[in-house]
Amino acid sequence: MWQNPAVTAALADWDFGTAFRLIRQVASLRQEDMSVITGLSQSFLSTLESGTRRLLNIDKIIPVLERLGVPPHVAPLPLPGPAAQNQSQDPGPQPTLLPTPGWESPLAIAKRLNATTSSNTDLATIAILEQGVTDLVDRYETEGPHRLAPEAVDLRNFIQDRLDGRQPPRQRESLFRLAAQASGLLGYMAVNAGRESIAEAY
Repeated sequence: MWQNPAVTAALADWDFGTAFRLIRQVASLRQEDMSVITGLSQSFLSTLESGTRRLLNIDKIIPVLERLGVPPHVAPLPLPGPAAQNQSQDPGPQPTLLPTPGWESPLAIAKRLNATTSSNTDLATIAILEQGVTDLVDRYETEGPHRLAPEAVDLRNFIQDRLDGRQPPRQRESLFRLAAQASGLLGYMAVNAGRESIAEAY
């Protein structure tokens, strides 16, 4: 198992989820078996193997590697105890130790925050769109569907353009509500204009 290049590469990369999955496959073990061997819960092993979580705590990593019997020349960090003593008798190939995975830079965090909170729609635009829907409803009885339909289509398309971008949840909720109102209004206009198939589509 410790000659398997995929296993040794995963250990070297601190990708313990992939390493555990490969070890299980080579040794024909279930996750429950691996849980007993490593002392990690089966649910935690499952999240590691799926890539949802990573094992980065050295205080947990060292006992797990020892329980698995990972040879010192394969382990991604020095192991204490008898294994280390045995290594002095038969050193074998020496690993290149990788640094502990680093933190993100403040700039990387700021960029992600900006991307998360960016929006192509502000509250003033939403207020104008709400007024536009209200205005179409108020004018409908006097101007009718044929005259107002182009404005309603333009309004609905503009709302869709906003929805194709990014917004915080509250703004996005408002846009979905406005899209529904504009579509409902267009459906009503299409019924009165005798365009049943278009009305059904809206």
